[in-house]
Amino acid sequence: MVHRMTTEKARAVGDREKELDAVTSLGSIYAQLGRPQDALDCYSRGAELCRELGDVHQEGSCIGNMGLAYQNLGQLDEAEACFEKVLVVMRDEGDTAREGFALASLGHIAEKRGDYTRAIELHEEHLKLNLEHGNEAGELLALAHLGEAHLASGQPAEAVPRFERQLKLSGSSGNMPSETHALGNLGRSYRALGNPDKAAEYFARQIEAAHLLKDAQSGLFAMGQLGQCHQDANRTWKAVECFDDQLKLARQIGDQLAEAQALRSAARAVKSLGRLPDAITRVSAAVAILDSIGSPEAGEARADLDQWRQLQG
Repeated sequence: MVHRMTTEKARAVGDREKELDAVTSLGSIYAQLGRPQDALDCYSRGAELCRELGDVHQEGSCIGNMGLAYQNLGQLDEAEACFEKVLVVMRDEGDTAREGFALASLGHIAEKRGDYTRAIELHEEHLKLNLEHGNEAGELLALAHLGEAHLASGQPAEAVPRFERQLKLSGSSGNMPSETHALGNLGRSYRALGNPDKAAEYFARQIEAAHLLKDAQSGLFAMGQLGQCHQDANRTWKAVECFDDQLKLARQIGDQLAEAQALRSAARAVKSLGRLPDAITRVSAAVAILDSIGSPEAGEARADLDQWRQLQG
């Protein structure tokens, strides 16, 4: 690897700045490849080099990346300690973008621990920071995080105004990915509030936006959720149509897990309509796919299949 060779050469001749550039570039590559331990080793070395060079700001950046690596390794205490350091450094340095990154990262760790009160406080602080500095992109991100924290904490009514603000800002600025994201979260919020009709409106809009963006994953999610909304509202045949659309898209893009999930959702729906043979056919296909990809969902699907076969006699 070119960056590794550059790192070794720079270290051999004592060129700390060149080694720093090489090691941080290598860390970024490892992070993108899903190799967090290797990324952590690179950024740890980068932080050491920054201390030798007296570059406080760059050291804070390396420590932030160390936090992300620790988080991906599931080591939350170490990740939190890194982000706390970044927060202090970036406030001293006046880097509001990285200060916001630290606040958001600490908020996510609080969510992982189930401390939603703390998570909401951190995301609100992040939102306030962006509002004070007129950072609209940061505001959109903070609104999304804040709404998701309220939703995860069982407060969908508190989540709605955050996602509505995100949707409005996204639309006015032409940020379609953020708009698509907000539509889906509004759908989730209204479904949690027991309003499947309102939720269905947002998921239908998310499907349209995802199609325009060619964002298949958002489309798959929205189709499945729209189907669930129709089931919640006792429109089972419309639910089956949505799950079949989800199945078709999943097959088009080769997403086998989504394909199996669409089959299972449709199977449960047609079973509720009294079409047991159709349900068995669909869930059998789902079991075959889940087995082939080694999914832990295979056991649950097989249990449904066995039970339904017994009912069929």
